[in-house]
Amino acid sequence: MEACTEADSSEIWPIHFQPKSDELLSSWVMRLAIAYSMNYLTFIQTIAASAYPAVTNFRTDWDCFAPRQALHYLSRVTTTPFQSIERATLLQQAEASVLSPYWFLSASAIQYCPLCLSEDQYPYFRREWRFAFITCCETHESFLADSCPQCGTSISCKQSRKEQENGDVYLALRYCHRCQSDLGNKQTTHLPSISELEFHQHLRHAIRQGGVDLPAGYRVASHRYFAGIQTVTHRLTIGKSGQVLQQALLSNIESNKLSQVEAPIVSCQINRLNLNQRRVILHLLWKLIQTWPATGAKCANSAKGYDKLLFREEQRLNIELCRIFLIDESDDTEHFV
Repeated sequence: MEACTEADSSEIWPIHFQPKSDELLSSWVMRLAIAYSMNYLTFIQTIAASAYPAVTNFRTDWDCFAPRQALHYLSRVTTTPFQSIERATLLQQAEASVLSPYWFLSASAIQYCPLCLSEDQYPYFRREWRFAFITCCETHESFLADSCPQCGTSISCKQSRKEQENGDVYLALRYCHRCQSDLGNKQTTHLPSISELEFHQHLRHAIRQGGVDLPAGYRVASHRYFAGIQTVTHRLTIGKSGQVLQQALLSNIESNKLSQVEAPIVSCQINRLNLNQRRVILHLLWKLIQTWPATGAKCANSAKGYDKLLFREEQRLNIELCRIFLIDESDDTEHFV
């Protein structure tokens, strides 16, 4: 474990608050940038120039690709333990061995919980809000939002503006960067179903515990499990076969709430779908997981008539899941007799 490098007192920034325990790195960096009356891009360019002057080109999505030299520099000038900064990233965590970038939403359009922002003394964005499979707030048991309730623009903490009517720069992340509407004012009209909350708890547990219990008595390592559900979501969202599977499964879903949600866009990965579209895909995914390995039979029974393409896609899906979940049992799975 890397230790925080001691900084000379003259190097420490006059404003150097530390990230919250569950804060996203870009949220913390943006809050610092606003405090110094700078935009996000200029601020990280300044940090990069101070940390490693010889490098001029770098990725701006520091949640995934933050240069370690820059993080060490931030650690020194803000007197923040390096481990605390590293925990705010997406790819340098324990989750990195489980999740792939497939599950990360774009840094230019992420989610937020209006209730969390309204209750925060100093509003900030959580790491969890960039995960594509998270659509609910565990604290408030309510849906997240992914756009401004007033103007409909996508939300990004990196585009927050420092000019606030009340003059308090520390509240900037609570307001829409385009129209300055209060993001904490959105009224919750629909609450997640018990099934949706169960699936969120299930996925969080899978990451934290390192393994998942599957039907038929198997326990699968978390990285293998997420590879499996990635295969399923890809099958459900890409191409004509995805449309066929969606229609067959949706015909067997008894949910008044889902009927109010727009259908997912075909040929688009889950991290590019909006919140409502991901809700549908995740609901179907949870139903499939609960019935696996009899997934094919359930799907076929939901179809109105025999469909050759549907049958073929069901078989391919089950074969892929068996390959991911069940091979090399001595290493990644355990079978309970």
